[in-house]
Amino acid sequence: MYLMEVDVKHVYPKEPNHDRRRFFGMLTLLSVLFGTFGTFITITAGVHPVRTESFAVVPREAYRPAYNPIALAELGLPPDSNASDVGVTPASSDIRAIVIKPDRIAIMVGGTEIWHKDYDGSGIDLTQVTKVINDASMIEETTPGQIVLKVALIVRDTALTIGSPQVSKVSMVNTPSVFIGTQSGALTFDTVTIQSIPSGSDTDYQPFVMATDGATMNVVNSKFTGLGWDWNASYGVSWVEGSTGAATGSIFENSFIGAYTSESTGIIFRDDAFRNNALYGLDPHTYSSQLTIDHVLAEGNHAHGIIFSDHVTDSTITNSVSRNNGENGIMMDEFSTNNTVEGNEIIDNIGDGLVTANSTNNTFVDNTVSGNRIGVRLSSSDGSTTKISGNQITYNGLASENATLDGSNTVTDNGGQWNQKVVFWIWFSVVVTILLTLLLLLIARHRKKLRQAR
Repeated sequence: MYLMEVDVKHVYPKEPNHDRRRFFGMLTLLSVLFGTFGTFITITAGVHPVRTESFAVVPREAYRPAYNPIALAELGLPPDSNASDVGVTPASSDIRAIVIKPDRIAIMVGGTEIWHKDYDGSGIDLTQVTKVINDASMIEETTPGQIVLKVALIVRDTALTIGSPQVSKVSMVNTPSVFIGTQSGALTFDTVTIQSIPSGSDTDYQPFVMATDGATMNVVNSKFTGLGWDWNASYGVSWVEGSTGAATGSIFENSFIGAYTSESTGIIFRDDAFRNNALYGLDPHTYSSQLTIDHVLAEGNHAHGIIFSDHVTDSTITNSVSRNNGENGIMMDEFSTNNTVEGNEIIDNIGDGLVTANSTNNTFVDNTVSGNRIGVRLSSSDGSTTKISGNQITYNGLASENATLDGSNTVTDNGGQWNQKVVFWIWFSVVVTILLTLLLLLIARHRKKLRQAR
């Protein structure tokens, strides 16, 4: 028996499991095929495209030196007069102004005071001014609390409040040299709408609001719409030549520039919105300093949302949003230095997110920069002095240009980087496909064994 058993095993050896080899061979082949396909799709579709194409820039006319609008109105000169026109161009009787002074209210026509009424200089409001002037061709109250202004209104060396409870709306006619301004005075807008209305004539001119020569202008819970044109200090709402003040809880929209400063110090913009303006939303300019910009919204402006330009220094932009603007989100331009941009959202601008142009020693910290052409773009000369830390830089056409982004910044899903969501779903699909293939092969193998067992 023993010898017979040995001979049987020798004569009939156990056959190799060809089915198992075929099973694992098929599984390996398909896994390699699916893995190769996944790798190809990852390389071709799993990287965000680099988007650095140029974008349209809003065109502007060249700057021309000129007197400020208040000086031109008091000289009786057209609002587009150059500095060289002063003393040469004759005064025009079409240029009219109401001038509020510490001791009287005056009417000027063509640069000459033709009438005045004395008053003690205290507690006057715009409805009282309207009654004193008593001339509907210059100013009128069309319904209670609603004033239509048809000439320049100038507050000189005194104070005027326009707004609640006496006035809810001031409409300025789109006629050249119509505006509201203060020179060396104090002008307050409180819970009021200031707007332009058509004049019936075809003109690019739009009325505006301005403070100059050390004036104080404060804006509270007010709305400014349809103001400004491309001329010095005539842009929308402007603080210039040493003026100061604040704007809180207010809206600046559909104007040439929402708000503008020049040679002004310590102005505060808080809880304001700057939107849908033809050029910039908020434009601190020319040697402005120590500005506070906090919790503001700049959106839908045709050029930059917020721009510091021409030696704007020692200022802050915090807790604000600049989005959906036609050019850059927040920009430091032309020697605007020692500024801090912190805790803001700069998202979905057609141009770039955080930008410097010939502006050193700025700090960008803890901002969210997403959906822009380039996330952070610096002039090559600014890279070594610009501090960039703690920012979330994601989903931009390119993460940065001329900027060093250290490990404190989160830099993901920008152009040229892996699209993490796409890569995840590609390989999730590959793994699921392999597992389904394995399951199908196991089922087929099991069914084959069942057929063989019958």
